[in-house]
Amino acid sequence: MLSQWVSLRWTFRNKKKTVLPTEVCEQIIDLIYCDSPVPMDQETARALKSCQLVCKAWSYRSRHYLLHTIIVRDEAELQAISRALSRSRDRAARVRQLILAVNRQSGVPLVRVFSLTLVRRLPNVKHLCLRGMASRDGLPRLSSQIHLKALTMLSYFTSLSSLTLQDVTFPSITILIRICAALHALKTLECQEIHFVDWCNVYIPTRPASVSTLVIRRQQKRIGHLLAALGNLTTLVCDGGHELEHDYADVVRPPAPLRLHSLLLRGILLSPALVNMMTAMIEFDHLRTLMLDAHMRELTVVQTLCDAAGRSLRHLAVNVDLGTWQEYEGPFPAFEANEMLQTLRIACRPRELLVTMISHLCIPSLEQLTICISSQHAMDLGFDELDLPSLDEVVSCAKFAPKRVVFELGYSIAETELQELETELCAYMPNAGGRGAVRVRQAAIGLAWWERVGQLVE
Repeated sequence: MLSQWVSLRWTFRNKKKTVLPTEVCEQIIDLIYCDSPVPMDQETARALKSCQLVCKAWSYRSRHYLLHTIIVRDEAELQAISRALSRSRDRAARVRQLILAVNRQSGVPLVRVFSLTLVRRLPNVKHLCLRGMASRDGLPRLSSQIHLKALTMLSYFTSLSSLTLQDVTFPSITILIRICAALHALKTLECQEIHFVDWCNVYIPTRPASVSTLVIRRQQKRIGHLLAALGNLTTLVCDGGHELEHDYADVVRPPAPLRLHSLLLRGILLSPALVNMMTAMIEFDHLRTLMLDAHMRELTVVQTLCDAAGRSLRHLAVNVDLGTWQEYEGPFPAFEANEMLQTLRIACRPRELLVTMISHLCIPSLEQLTICISSQHAMDLGFDELDLPSLDEVVSCAKFAPKRVVFELGYSIAETELQELETELCAYMPNAGGRGAVRVRQAAIGLAWWERVGQLVE
């Protein structure tokens, strides 16, 4: 991509000596940044630096994106960035995202000292990501414990709305809770394999933290303690970790039940103990979005959680893996208590059981049924395994007739092939296709998996 943009800057002046409008050039620079991954890769950074050297009109826009995200990998970079920001307040005001990633070769735990160096120098930073030293090649994990004074300095980042913690060790869980309470603008907290030296003496602040979204990745212990301190939480995402807690009896209860709007669990063991903890800490009457991974013996737990949500539930996503399904005696969930459900998203393995599972549903008001197809190979084999004529009969009966039946593809496909596939599916499903209910779409790019739940297709 770099070579394309370098050559492009020489083609803006044609034989008539006319120049493209600045607005068009700025849109091209915008595309360079928007197409880059997060965090920005080196190729995109080189392209933006090349654009910055073209002319003064290009320089401002390119510098804006170059300063948008700062990545610090070692102590030398930290000191250099600190000096540069101190010389120019304009540069410091442009920074929106700060990522601290420990250099594995030096092993310098930047998370211990960064806040002391950059305190009050980033007035507009919105997202902060702290990455400690993860284990590698079977070697022990290096400690990335944050100093207490550095933790105090974190509260001066008053503009922070998103905080990501990865492979970081805290002195105690109380320290993390106090940090969240001190950052009044913080809305999203993401934790991945964080550790605590001291699990005792959990502090529950009288004024709960402003965090509304908690994302937990591969975390197992004491999640309940953190939930109890986040009284304003509306969205809880748990991705991996298998078992969230080992001893549910020791979980600290919140002062008042959490009024979650969205609960999304993936790769989590749906044990009865987990359900007991959830029902004790969460007020399900306000739950609107629910996403669950379920194995053969966990379908009854899925039904229990859906029954607890009742009429408030609007969007439901279920990934079902029945394994040796011949041993399953049922019953399949019918979701009769969720009569106000608007969207249902299903991924079923093995796929030949999809029609059997859907045939048990009783949701007359459903607007959209989304069937997930993970790969192109699955779609090539899926016509026979899905039993589309039988699926057409199930989605066209009186008790279950969704307005749209959407096949969501988890792989890239050309727009013409997408239309041809939709036409072919309509031929297999004449009843649903005749009333214009069949749709085919690709999974949204750039969205996290939990953000896809509840998406409507017009």
